Amino acid sequence: EYAFMSTTLEEDVAKFYAAGGAKGSKAGVLFEVQMGMIDRGASMEWLSQYPHEREITFAPLTGLEVVNTTIDQSVLVVQVRLNINLQALTIEEVVSQRHKLCREIAQNVVSNFRPEKNDAWAPLVELDPQAPAKAKAELLRVAASVVE
Repeated sequence: EYAFMSTTLEEDVAKFYAAGGAKGSKAGVLFEVQMGMIDRGASMEWLSQYPHEREITFAPLTGLEVVNTTIDQSVLVVQVRLNINLQALTIEEVVSQRHKLCREIAQNVVSNFRPEKNDAWAPLVELDPQAPAKAKAELLRVAASVVE
């Protein structure tokens, strides 16, 4: 799941939603979550419009490992254990790695720019002998903006 996973500590609230809420439904699914000391969610009670629901949210990409299943009236109860990937990078780390990659690519392009060794530049050099130097200066300017 790429979004936050919303849960509740109140079994009655969970069963209400699993059964279709106020509309009701014929069948529903309820996940009974076993939290550990590491795999814990964040309480949303303090900022919720419905604090009595005692909402707990879990980070995106939290894994669920099925432990057992039972049926309670018209609701399938799935007992799960959480698995939060503690090795996943933070957004800041991903952005930092992306910036580093872009800087390295820009530096590599500049260092490998050799118009004098490429025959494709010959017609342009005949028109403007400074064309390779101008192109390299522009390339350096663009590369510098990528590095920032």
